[in-house]
Amino acid sequence: ILVNTIHPQPKTNFGISQPDICLGDAVFLTDSTNSMDGVTMQWNWDLGDGRIRNTQNVLYIYAVDKTYQVSLYTINSHGCRSDLLTKPITVHPYPIVDAGPDRRMLEGGTITIQATATGSNLQYLWTPSQYLNNPTVLKPKCVDPKFDILYNLAVTAPGGCTTTDQVYIDVLKIPRIPNTFSPNNDGIND
Repeated sequence: ILVNTIHPQPKTNFGISQPDICLGDAVFLTDSTNSMDGVTMQWNWDLGDGRIRNTQNVLYIYAVDKTYQVSLYTINSHGCRSDLLTKPITVHPYPIVDAGPDRRMLEGGTITIQATATGSNLQYLWTPSQYLNNPTVLKPKCVDPKFDILYNLAVTAPGGCTTTDQVYIDVLKIPRIPNTFSPNNDGIND
């Protein structure tokens, strides 16, 4: 008896646009299953948060920051089912950032910028870095600024999630008092 109804099992595979994303960002899941000697007819996605999808590719936005286990199995035109393949996707929260209140300072003085940030494993970058003792810490010192300046604080959390805020430093110039005067009503050093 010639048996020609035995077909190889499909080999499921899928790609993830980014395995680490920020809360509110979309992730794109793309099926790349090898259906062997058939054609993929059914896709069974489990997105790890109780949601399922039955399309070849999925564009999805997660509502909560955590690590999800995304899985897929497929069925081909011969009714053969693939094994279940599972891959993780981690959704990271955005940091909460406040560059601090706008400040006034005297020319030649030093102040510490009172910034705050909430999150874990954060990286800081102040721009421009002019007059700052360290532009990669949360609370740098502004040392001897010559002019008013607007600083931008970018805080980056895992997954590349970045939040920014600004602080303005108003530099009060030291008055220049002449050491001579000429009371002749010409408007110069009177």
